[in-house]
Amino acid sequence: MPGSACYAGPGCRRVEEGKRLFRNCSQEDPTRFITGVKVGIIQVQGMDKELGLLLNYTTEVPMLHHAPYRLRNVIPLVLVGCLAFLLVPLTMTAVASAQESPESATLDDYPLDSVSREVKPTGRVKCPKVELVRYRGDVIRYHKPVKVFVGFKDRLKKFEKVVEEVAIEVYGRAPRRIRHIGTYNCRRIGGYPTFISEHGLGNGIDIAGFDFGRLPRGEELPEGVSKRLKRSFKVRMLKHWDGKGRNAIHSRFLKTLARRLIARDDIFRVLLGPSYPGHKDHFHFDCSPWRIVEVFEADER
Repeated sequence: MPGSACYAGPGCRRVEEGKRLFRNCSQEDPTRFITGVKVGIIQVQGMDKELGLLLNYTTEVPMLHHAPYRLRNVIPLVLVGCLAFLLVPLTMTAVASAQESPESATLDDYPLDSVSREVKPTGRVKCPKVELVRYRGDVIRYHKPVKVFVGFKDRLKKFEKVVEEVAIEVYGRAPRRIRHIGTYNCRRIGGYPTFISEHGLGNGIDIAGFDFGRLPRGEELPEGVSKRLKRSFKVRMLKHWDGKGRNAIHSRFLKTLARRLIARDDIFRVLLGPSYPGHKDHFHFDCSPWRIVEVFEADER
């Protein structure tokens, strides 16, 4: 159902519509759904936006670039009746869909899960105080040091190891540098002034590409790889994600890397890429208290 949005919302008027859309989407494209019970909600990934089935009407959680759904203004008795009618079948459907999906994952515990992302809508933003470290890269260096939450550094080490493994498979060596375009930045989520970005916690990174050096003397390229790739070269998301011809190998590297990371539930929870608005030129990875995966177009999943 490309172009559709799966919606299950708070109001009684939306109950039947929500059940129908949720059921249709889960049947036609179950891999679009990722669930995880965390901070009081079941997260559901729809076609064009990520939406939540709120299990607690006092809970508000930002879904990245999309607004949170507020239930505090709904009459409690009406809400309870609607949710009781709606959530049992939807929860069962969501769990079944998650089990069918290779992208589903049970979220592990993470130190920032209990940290509030809510801030005042005006004035200078004040981000929560967390332990930040400068990190240059362990397995592979970043082109310049990153400033991240100390717990996120451990996730980056795992990420670097996956990059190394995939690069050796494709090119016969690991990249010399990982190019990033952002880590810590105390700011609100664009368009939603009451919530901070994961970058405001040092809990996210934007990856634009990879720089490869010359193939070491005595090493061999993988079978079928052009000899021109013995020289140094650069791989960039914007240029190579959909690369054709001589650039097809770079597309294969980026997409293999993305799939390998998606398959791991112990590295990143949110993985965004070219199929997500505003991410044609980079991957966004973070460890939010929910899981969202939006990297590939529907025909590539």
